[in-house]
Amino acid sequence: MFNNRRKVSFIVSAALLLMMISFYYSFVVNMTDNIFIYLWIVNTKVIIYALFYLTITFLTLLFFSNDIFSKWFKKFFMWYAPLAIIIILTGDNGASYTWLSKADLVNNFGVVLVITTFVFALVQKFVYKR
Repeated sequence: MFNNRRKVSFIVSAALLLMMISFYYSFVVNMTDNIFIYLWIVNTKVIIYALFYLTITFLTLLFFSNDIFSKWFKKFFMWYAPLAIIIILTGDNGASYTWLSKADLVNNFGVVLVITTFVFALVQKFVYKR
């Protein structure tokens, strides 16, 4: 089980992404004028974006070894995820001109996560090969 952490993490993130997409669209079809449902849908969109980038990241790591996945998790993801979550939570719901919205922050952090993961994995594979 622990040797296949990258496969399990990809399957879990993809399953959560599909569940959140189906949950989101079931609410969009039955949406009322309730402000609480609107805010819930906006926050669900942010979660869908985050899971999308996480799924792409784990899909990228599927093509590399478990050693690279372990190094990536310990050296990069352990500090990146909490920092990104804290900054995303400070984001606005889209009504501010001074700070980015939560969706924009998730997209920015997601792109940085995917690019950094790909570069990290390639450097570990080709520069620090053993």
